[in-house]
Amino acid sequence: MEKNMTFLQTMSTSMNEMRTAEEFVDVVLVFEERRIPCHRVVLASTCEYFHRMFLTGMKESSSDEVTLNEIDGDTGDLLIGYLYSGMIEITQENALNLLAASEMLLLCDLKAKIQAFLCCNIHAKNCVSFLNVSRLYKLQDLIKDSQRFLNTHCKDVTRKGDLVELQEDDLVGILNFDPCEDSFRILRKWVQAVDGRDDRFMELVKNVDLSRFSKEFLCDDVMDDRLMQNVTGFKLIRDAMKSILLCENRTEVTFRYTVHNISSLGPTKVYSPEYYMRNLRWSVYLRQRRVCLSDTKESKPESLCVGVQCKSDSSLAWSCKVSHEQRLLKQKANGPPYTLSESQTLSGAFNW
Repeated sequence: MEKNMTFLQTMSTSMNEMRTAEEFVDVVLVFEERRIPCHRVVLASTCEYFHRMFLTGMKESSSDEVTLNEIDGDTGDLLIGYLYSGMIEITQENALNLLAASEMLLLCDLKAKIQAFLCCNIHAKNCVSFLNVSRLYKLQDLIKDSQRFLNTHCKDVTRKGDLVELQEDDLVGILNFDPCEDSFRILRKWVQAVDGRDDRFMELVKNVDLSRFSKEFLCDDVMDDRLMQNVTGFKLIRDAMKSILLCENRTEVTFRYTVHNISSLGPTKVYSPEYYMRNLRWSVYLRQRRVCLSDTKESKPESLCVGVQCKSDSSLAWSCKVSHEQRLLKQKANGPPYTLSESQTLSGAFNW
């Protein structure tokens, strides 16, 4: 049997008109100072909260008035209009009040509409409050969207947002998401926003990768920060500076080589062209990695071995990390894809 939407709309409109004309009304809802006459049957049929109230023999079930002081008058007006018509205008100004009321009155459909509205209206000034509200009312989509905005707009939130209400777990999420210089600024601002947070600074700053900062920012901002001027802080700065200098002095070389048959390599090494780094001559090489056959003195090639070799006289004064990945150009039918990744740190005393 198909629903006659025109009939339902006509009935809804008629019931709402009778409500405003106070025809056949049998209960008055009181929102603070505002009194709204209604029909019990409509309230019970469109709102689980009122259905339970009128059905379970509570004193409100026989009373001419039901007081709901937790909801303000304007919000109450909007809610009654929604229960009679199914329509409501959600705005930035009324969304949070409607959300609290929909939670209280068990209006799941309205709660979902409000969540969708809030997800579309997140910005730097409200994302922290939205995140806290979403956790309070268990709005999973709003939690995800607020966290995503908070993490990806760290700089704007630092400048415009209200960090007083930012929870520590959410702050840690920002610090771990993108260890940029703005993450240190937001940590500092969060600590300064409330008295007593200084004690948490040194523990929280460990979530910030200081080695991703510029040397200038480390020296001019981080080192001069009073909260970093202690043994632990100086150690973190020192370690970060070492890592930065190491990265600046590191040279990377990529060598690609296609082997159509491991056996075709033969017993000798295949060298890449020579590279000059640190005034030394280097080559990356490939060779067979062989395994012995059981009960014989023979061996067979099993896989590729990748290494690096310094060809200069100063061959003892170096170290490097060699990483490589092997892939098959053609896979066996219905077979799992083959890849092999290996990594090893080498020095001048050993050529892999």
